[in-house]
Formats: sequence, C-alpha cells, structure tokens
Amino acid sequence: MNRIPLRQLTGLLVGFILLCCMGDLQAIPRGKMFSGSEQRVLQVELHMKDQPLKSVFNEIQRQTDYTFVYNNSLVDVNRKVSIDVKADLKEVLHQLLSGLKLSFQIIGEQIIISPSSFKTKSPQEEEKNWVRGVVYSESDGSPLPGVVIRSKTTPAAVTTDVDGRFEIEEAVGGILVFSFLGMETLEVQIDDESELVIRLKEELTELDEVIVTGYQTISRERAAGSFTVINQKDIQHKLQTGIMNRLEGMVAGLTSYKGKLQIRGTSTISGNETPLYVVDGVPYEGSLEAINPSDIVNVTLLKDASAASIYGARSANGVIVITTRSGADAPTRVSYNGSIKLTPLPDTDYYNLMSSSEFVDFQQELFNLNPGTRPAGYYVNEVRDLLFDRKENLISEEELEKQLNVYRERDRRQQVIDEFLRVPAIVHQHNLSVYGGVKKYNYALSFNYMKNLPYEKAQSDERIGFNLKNTFHFFDWLKADLGVLGSLKRADYDNGFSGMSVLTGSSKASYLLLKDEEGNQLPWYQAKSQGELDRLNGLGLLDESYYPLEELHKQRYESKDSYLNLNLNLNLKIIEGLTLDLRYQQDFGFVYTKNLYDKDSWFVRNMVNNATQIIDNEIVQNIPVGGQIIENRGDRDSYTLRGQLNFNKVYKDKHSISVIAGAERRAVKNSSTKTYKVGYDDHSLSYKVLDEKLLGKTLTGTEALGGQFTYNSQGQGFHFVENRYVSFYGNASYTFDDKLSLTASMRIDQSNLFGTDPKYQYRPLWSVGAQYRLLGPEQVSWIDRLAFRATYGINGNVAKMSGPFLTVSDGGVNGWINDYSSYVTYPPNSGLRWEKTAVVNIGVDFDLLQSRLGGSIEFYNKNTTDLLYNKTGDPTYGWNSLMVNYGDMYNRGVEIHLNTVNIAVKDFVWKSMLNFSYNKNKLTRIENTRNDAIYYVNGGQIREGRPMNSLYSVRWAGLDEQGQPQAYDKDGNIVKSFADLKTEDLVYSGVTTPPYTASLSNSLQYKGISLSLLFTYYGGHVMRGVFGQYLVGTGYSTNMDKLSANFWRKPGDENNPETTPAFKQSANANIQNLWKAADKHIQKADYIKLNEIILAYQLPAKWIKNTFIKEMNMTFQVQNVWKWVANDQGLDPEAWTGITLSPSRGEKEPVNYTFGLALHF
Repeated sequence: MNRIPLRQLTGLLVGFILLCCMGDLQAIPRGKMFSGSEQRVLQVELHMKDQPLKSVFNEIQRQTDYTFVYNNSLVDVNRKVSIDVKADLKEVLHQLLSGLKLSFQIIGEQIIISPSSFKTKSPQEEEKNWVRGVVYSESDGSPLPGVVIRSKTTPAAVTTDVDGRFEIEEAVGGILVFSFLGMETLEVQIDDESELVIRLKEELTELDEVIVTGYQTISRERAAGSFTVINQKDIQHKLQTGIMNRLEGMVAGLTSYKGKLQIRGTSTISGNETPLYVVDGVPYEGSLEAINPSDIVNVTLLKDASAASIYGARSANGVIVITTRSGADAPTRVSYNGSIKLTPLPDTDYYNLMSSSEFVDFQQELFNLNPGTRPAGYYVNEVRDLLFDRKENLISEEELEKQLNVYRERDRRQQVIDEFLRVPAIVHQHNLSVYGGVKKYNYALSFNYMKNLPYEKAQSDERIGFNLKNTFHFFDWLKADLGVLGSLKRADYDNGFSGMSVLTGSSKASYLLLKDEEGNQLPWYQAKSQGELDRLNGLGLLDESYYPLEELHKQRYESKDSYLNLNLNLNLKIIEGLTLDLRYQQDFGFVYTKNLYDKDSWFVRNMVNNATQIIDNEIVQNIPVGGQIIENRGDRDSYTLRGQLNFNKVYKDKHSISVIAGAERRAVKNSSTKTYKVGYDDHSLSYKVLDEKLLGKTLTGTEALGGQFTYNSQGQGFHFVENRYVSFYGNASYTFDDKLSLTASMRIDQSNLFGTDPKYQYRPLWSVGAQYRLLGPEQVSWIDRLAFRATYGINGNVAKMSGPFLTVSDGGVNGWINDYSSYVTYPPNSGLRWEKTAVVNIGVDFDLLQSRLGGSIEFYNKNTTDLLYNKTGDPTYGWNSLMVNYGDMYNRGVEIHLNTVNIAVKDFVWKSMLNFSYNKNKLTRIENTRNDAIYYVNGGQIREGRPMNSLYSVRWAGLDEQGQPQAYDKDGNIVKSFADLKTEDLVYSGVTTPPYTASLSNSLQYKGISLSLLFTYYGGHVMRGVFGQYLVGTGYSTNMDKLSANFWRKPGDENNPETTPAFKQSANANIQNLWKAADKHIQKADYIKLNEIILAYQLPAKWIKNTFIKEMNMTFQVQNVWKWVANDQGLDPEAWTGITLSPSRGEKEPVNYTFGLALHF
C-alpha cells in the first residue's frame, strides 16, 4: 500500500514552511533599482523613421524581452517618432522619451511609461496641501508602480514610483482619480488625512482576456473554441464548501441536476459521464474536496472539441480546468476567511404522511376490510395487534378505543429531536493563506479546516488540508514550480441508530415512542414477536430485545481519507520564443472505512440466532458469538510525466504564431481490500473462523423465522487495476493582425487495456477552428468587439469495464458444488476502441456600448459514434451479450450568455447576467436486449430513436365499476392486466433529464455594500409523480402518504380522478402495475429556484486603519430561498427520487444560512 506516514508528511510540510521563511529573511526589497553590475546591461539598436511610438516599443520588446506598461489615455503611442541609435537600453529610452515629456521606470521585466513628473516643489509650494500615499494591488498586496493619479479639480497629475508611492497637491474635499492598466479606476475624496493607502482591484474585463487550458495559456482574442472563464472575483462572496457548488448557474451549458454535473448533455452510455478535472495543468485523480475553494484563482470550462481535444480520449464530456493561487513578487500577505453554515430540519409536512390519528383510523378501516390471521412468531404492529385482540374478544370495544386513542395522540418527533438530533446542522470552515515572495522566489501557502456537524447528534467529521506552491527563478532561462497539495478527512462515531430515519413515520409508525412518560426506555420490535423472543430465550439463545436508545452505541463507524499530490514543473528558455516545459506529478490516495458491530448489538444477536441450529438438543451456533467487523482499504497511486515544447512569436506586429508539441505518460493504479470477520474482539484483534463451505448454501432447520439462513459474505475480497497511457499531442494557432485566428490540434492516445488491435492504434483525435473579428470601435463606435468563430473536431471517451484480457472475479463458495469458484466477468476483446464524439461549434461573441452589454451565442452539434454497450451475441460461444463499439447518439443545442451593466454611477453599480441552454439528445443506433413491457416502464430507458433516460407509461383508462385499474392498448381496447400489453401499447412520456436550463443573476453594489441574487431554471423534463398505494392484503404498519386514503370504496368513486384503486385481499403484480405505470401519474418536472441571496459588506478602510487588519469583509448567504414547481402535486423535482414504479417525494432541502468573515493583514 502507498500510504504516506504522517511523520514524513509533517516533516515535508515544515521544511517547505522554513524555506518560505528563509526566503523572506534573505529577500532583496521589492522594487529596488539595481545599479552598476547589478543592473542588466542590454544593447539596443534602432533605425526607425516616422514610425508610431508603439512600433518602437515593440521593437525594443523584441530585442530585450522587456514588456511596456502604459496608460493609453496619457501616452499617445500613435505619435510618429524617429530614432537612430545603438546603445544600452537606458540610454535608448532617454533619447526616445526626453522630447516627448515622458519618463520611464524599469521594474523587473517591465518598463513603466508615464508622463514626466512635475518640478521639485519650491518653498512656497511646501505650504500647499500635499497628499501622500502608496498604492497596492488588492489581489496580492504588491505595490503598483506607474499608477496615474489625477486631480478632478486641477490639472495636477503624477505617477507612483517603484514602491507605489506618490505625492500630489490637492485641497481638502477634492477628488483624486487613480487609474492603472488592468485595474478598476478609483475615485477618492480627500479629507484631512494627508497619508493615503489605496488598493486597486483588477478589472474583470482584463481577467477574462486570458484562458487557461492546462497545456497553455492563450488570449481570448485568439480562442476559436468554446471556453468559459470564472474568476475568483465572480465567486469571492459565495460560501459553499465545494467549488462545483459555487459554479451552478454561472456557465451556459453546465448543468448540476440532482447532484449530477454535466457539460452539454450525455455523450456515453457505459463510460464515465462526468467532465475531466484538471488542476494546475495536470488531470486530477483525487477528490475535489481536497481543493480549498479560497485558493482558486479561476476555473475554465472547455466545452467543444477545439477547446478540449488536447485531452484526447478523456475529453468528450468536457474539461474543467482549475487554477490555484501562486506566489507573487510582493511583501508577505496573510489572509483569513471563515464561515459557518446553519441548516434547520427539513419540512416534514412535505412528506404528506398521515398523522398518528389518521394512520390509526386507516389501519382500523383496512383491518375491517381484511383482518387476516395473526401470524405465529412474527411481529404484528401494535395497533393491528389490538385489533386482533378485539376480534378474538380478548379486550372489549371500550378498551380498544381507549388504547387506540392513546396511539392517536402520540407523536415521537420531539423525542427523536431531543435524543438523537442536532438542530440546526452546522458546517464551519476556516482558511488561512500566506503568500508573497521576492524576485527570485515566490510562494503561496494555505491551510484549510472544515468540520461537519450533521443532524445526527452522535456524528461528525472533519477535514484538514494544505496547499503549498513555490516558484524559483534560478536564471533568466530557468524557472521551477514545486508544489504539494494534501488533505485528510476523518470520522469516528457511534451509528447504531439513525434519528433522521425515524423522525417521521415512514419507517416506523409515528406513534411508537422511544420512552414512556416516566422516562423508561421502550422496546421496538423488528421481525419477531415478543412471543417468539420469549421462545428463543427459553431455548438459551441470545436475547433479541431492541431498544433504540441503547442500540446507538453498539455500532461504530470510522473512516479516513487522505490525499497527497506532489508536482514539479521546469520551464527552460531555449531561444527567443521557444521554451521547454518538463512536468512531473505524483499523487497518492488512501481510503479506509471500518464498521464495528458490538457483540451485544441487535445486528449480531439476530444473526447468531438466525444461523443457530438445535441438533440432538444441543445448540450449534454456525455464526459465533462476538463482535463483527467490516473493513475496506483502498489505495490509489498515479503519476503523470510530460515534456512539452512551446513556441510563441510575433512577426511585424501582425503575425502571431503559437505552437505546442509534447508527449505524456500516465499511469493510475487502484487496489482495494474488503474483509469481514465474525467473533471479533477489537482489543485483542482476534476473530473466529467460519465454515464457509457450510455457509455457502442456505442452511435449513435454523431458529430463524421460516427456518432458513443465508450467509452474506459482505462482498469481501481483493481488487486491483492498473491503467497506463502514452500520449502524443500538438496544438498550433496563427493570428493575423488581431483579426483572424486559426487553430488546430491533434492527440494520439495509447492504453494498456484498450484499443490494442493494431488497426485501431494511432488513430488521432483532432480539431480545427477559426475566429474572425468582424467589427470593432474602428468601424462602429458603439461596438467594442464582434467576433465570429467556428470549430470542428473529435473528442474521445472510454469505458474500461472490458478489454483485451480475460477479466475474472471471485465467486466465493458455490452452493451447487459446495466449493470455491470464480467467474468470467468479461471475455477478452482486443477490438474495443475509444468512443468518438465529433463536435461542430459555431459562436458569436460581442461587447457593445463600452462593455455595458456583452455576451455570446453558440450552436453545437455533437455526434457520438462507437458507443460502448452490450449487444446480443451468439450464445454458443458462451455469451448472450458482449460489450462492443456499435452505438450512435447525438447532442444538439444552443447556448446564450448575456451580461449587462444596467446602472453605473458614482458609488452605485447594478449588473446582470443571463445564461440559457438547450440540449437535444437522441440515440440514433442502439440495441437493448430487454424488450419486455415491464422493463420499459420500470426506469429510465435507453432506446433507439429516443433520448437517454426516456420514460414510458401505460395509457390509463380509469377505474372500472369495481374500482380496478384499466388501460388501453395501441388500438384503444381496454385491458385489465399488464400481461396483455406489449411494448407498442405503451406511450412515450418524455425525458427525465432537463433539456432546458437557464439562470439569471443580479448584483447591486453601493459603496462597500453588495447584494446579489441567483435564480435558476430547469425544465422540459418529466417525472413519475407520487400516487396512492394499491392496497393489497394486510400488514400496513408505517405511516403512508395521505393519497393512499383516497381509495375506491363504493360505486361512483371511480368517477373521481383522485380515487386510487379499491382495496383487494390479493392482486398479482400484473394488475398492480397497470396502476403504478399509468400515464396519469406523469408530472412536469420544471422548476424555478431562487438559489441564493448574498449580502456582503466591506468595512471602510478608515475604520480599521489603526489596526493590523488591512481589509475586512462580512458576508451573509441564504440558499434554497424559494422554489416554484410546475407539477400540481407540489413535488420538488430536486428531492424527488425514483423513475421506477415506486417513486418517492424524497427529502426536500431546507433553507440554510451561512455567515462569512474575510480578513486581510
């Protein structure tokens, strides 16, 4: 096993922290201007005449690798200049700028250009009101050189120096305007404070210009594919503990319905349907829980083939690329953010269950219709037991009513809450981040702790995680990134009884209490009656009495889930424009779970008794007395090794070429062990050996009800699988004059367990695309950008349940031969290959009215071929069906994204965002071996000519005059048994996954206060609604849905559409299924939900200026605020479960409240 010892983990982490501290102690102050031998001396040669200043900048940049930073509103880069010089860089800049009233500063790899500073102040000027201060970046705390500060009342204007400091004349009450490329412009009114600390925020429009694919970072202007970028600013006020929960409603085409995440529908039947996750450039094999949401800088969704095909055979479901925070060349900054989430109990009225009084009356009515007989040895519900007593004249009518009234008045809800539940449930999390660096070394370190306190009072779990990223700039030509990410989640609690499961009467009648009025514990009965328990006790067997309050502590659950990810990336500059990336990542995962049953637990006592035989008056315990343990251990070990060449070059300011080419090797090993031991002692770790051959077949003549016992081995055994991949890939793009971009990519994937047939090897997955900027402000003043893009490509997917080798599983003891056995899971099949999805994507992007209105419209067509699915085979070869590539399906859709700035005035901004998507799915070629009518109606179907997860129903014909169900066949004839229906008699009711999704968010900000609301819509799908139970026979002992009380009682009731079938003493499944599968139960599943309301407040800086806190933000978030549903039963489609013939209302998620605090030091 590949577990990492805690001591080694701790040592590794401490070492990295010490390295961070040493980096600070040895740091050269940021922004220091080097001189003499410290200054890099570069020769520049220019021979340019009547050229725009921008062209001169570009030529200097080409020769030196320095980049220029300036403000377009203050620096006229189109001004024509002439220069003929060969000198060092500083001399060239002096000659170039001296006559233009411009100055420069060289900081790191940047040359800051700004208007020349004003003259030195005279003694008279010293008496004026001078405002001084420093300007920082809000995101990383680094000082900002070159920020332009202008007065709104005077012509005064200055720029910040290398340390972000400035000094400017401004009267009290005047307004200073701070502006910088890539930052939001800020206006500050001057009070009597002459020393200012300014923090500028990054502009969203600038952040959106960069797209991270995992293999490269590209400009949006060159991106032909379908990308969506979510930045930290977009989710900074969201407080959900999971990153994917924070993305709901923010991306067109991304759906999160009933906890299932999909991008542009389903493209596989047998394979993995979830998107591929990539973290910091490498496919991620761990749990997303290990990633601290506070560390995330941006999330990029790759939705079409051009965007995602670089990931080859794992990209058909889309790719989600997560980038976490890195260090910066800036002073050390410390941040803390924490939250606490409170969730009240679910609304139990939603279950629509009968009250205790209603259920007692219901039981009495059914008993009078069919009392049946009191079964010997079996537990009979308390109310029904009283009714038998009255029927047998053991009690009088008055005594019956007296005791029934006692049950009518009982409700154990409050007892369950008091004894077992925690109200509200609580989740609190805390994140601490430290980041900064110097020129040669940057670091970012974060810790995360989360504790979950669910409804069950005895239960809790916690998770601790850390993330450390180091960047070393060894030389101008060599940079290294070294990171370690880890998490540990653990739980250890008693779980012998669940309070939530008995909060209502759905599993035990609500009138059964936990204790009486004197506080004495009350027993509950499972399957055996008190008389049967007395009989077993008399034989000398174990006492099976069951007391819920005691049982909680007789079973214990323990789990540990650890994850460690180590990654190293080297970037080598070979020549100008050509670099080499060498990346290696290794990750380890270990999962352990333990279920321990005390020897006195009812689970053990019941099993021991049920397996006991009395032979020749001797007790033979085939299951030994003692505790029982079920342990699961799982290990995952994976690595990724990648080498990649990157070429980027701009020719004559118009031709931009970007090329990457690389090779990658990956391997993922998963192993697991499950053990089950009886007669176990947790202190000595001893256990007793079972006679598995004896227990391999059903035991007869035991003391179980019915006299038979079947041993459950709990699926113990061993599992191992190793997947190895070798890949070769390339991507190229060409951009002409920032107008036309062409892209192409290709990837070849090879695997040890797939596609081994030579004729399927080395088949590439590829894509091509183009983007053209149609219009800009040069042509139409109110159009900032209008671009058209189109792509085509092929993605892949794989289901590795079968492969070129024989797959064998352990079958345990075979009862027929009374010996150990194995069975063939899948025969060898070297002809299996990747599923292929060909994607056409057409889109239009637009920004209008100085970015007041922006968005995109996209159309896509995804055709998937070579779907892996079981197809009927020749049984003479030993297989009725085989998994092969033969199915086809398509997904077609449209996505619309709009964002608007509705109002933007001083101190107040109102923004909106609208997302809409439609996905049409259809299986165009498939064979389903199950074609009987009952299979059609009992769950979501995979049928040719229909969407995935189609729902079929019976054509309802109403109840007959005796209250029995009827249906129509395809010819309109009435049938009264499901056995008389064929598949062609059924009706297609719709699809159970929503084809339409939409979201609308509004964000309002006034000074430091912000308010945001998010609405989501899912629609176009159906569900089988709840219905009253078909009442047959006896033994109803748990509170039922109130709909079940509306059963047919007399002729004429059948005319009421709300009436359920009449009670019958017996009715076979064919009669019952006519009712259960009736199309009258089909309900619309559309809903609109107010997902969240977020109120945030940033304290004014002057309130905390005398503290060590630089910034403080407080957030209050309310989730699941309100919901409208289209169905007439009030069912929550998110909670509703089951598309089978036994649907359930599920548990409706309650409104929850989260409070958050963020501090920056």
